[in-house]
Amino acid sequence: MNSNRGVAFWLAYIVAILAAGWVAWVYPDLTGNFPIHWNTEGIPDRFAPKSQLLWMTALVVGIPLFMDLLPRFDPRRKNYDYFSTSYQYMKLGSTVFMAFMLILSIQTGRSQEQVLSTRHMMVGMGLLFMVLGNYMTKLRSNFFVGIKTPWTLSSDEVWRKTHRVGGWGFFLVGLLIAVAGFFLTGKALFYLVIGAIILLTAGTYLYSYLLYRSIGSS
Repeated sequence: MNSNRGVAFWLAYIVAILAAGWVAWVYPDLTGNFPIHWNTEGIPDRFAPKSQLLWMTALVVGIPLFMDLLPRFDPRRKNYDYFSTSYQYMKLGSTVFMAFMLILSIQTGRSQEQVLSTRHMMVGMGLLFMVLGNYMTKLRSNFFVGIKTPWTLSSDEVWRKTHRVGGWGFFLVGLLIAVAGFFLTGKALFYLVIGAIILLTAGTYLYSYLLYRSIGSS
């Protein structure tokens, strides 16, 4: 993978370190049992010792490390040189989202009501999908990142066209999720998000298959 390290490369680590530092700062003041899961209404339904938050923090720190190591094990690692900048921004977006969710969860647990803001969560998720969709169109064929189906991995043309369509799909689904967070709550919001993700996944999978068949028969 290209060794050039731009702003996005370092920002991901800065965000992860700042999030871990903030957790270390507030950790002594947290109660022994802490909410770690909320239902569709934002009400906590599962509690665990606050030490569980350390695993969540380790995950945030581990995301940029893991994503920077991943290309080394990809048989098509040379292709990462063609989209290294986009890959770093996808890494940054993923790290920011997980740091945001960690901080949101802890701040919610520290509040008196402990009710999770689904609006904030949906806006964060929607923005992540939009970032991933924006940079997905730049990806080259690889085994770890992107829309990996038997047909995209078998044809560079199918890969390119599927990611062009899939990138727009991710962006539009992200926009839908972010906007829905302002107007829907509870199960209606949950079913909308799950339904949109399932349709996006199935749609891109089917599209890659039909495109492969079309190219193969032409």
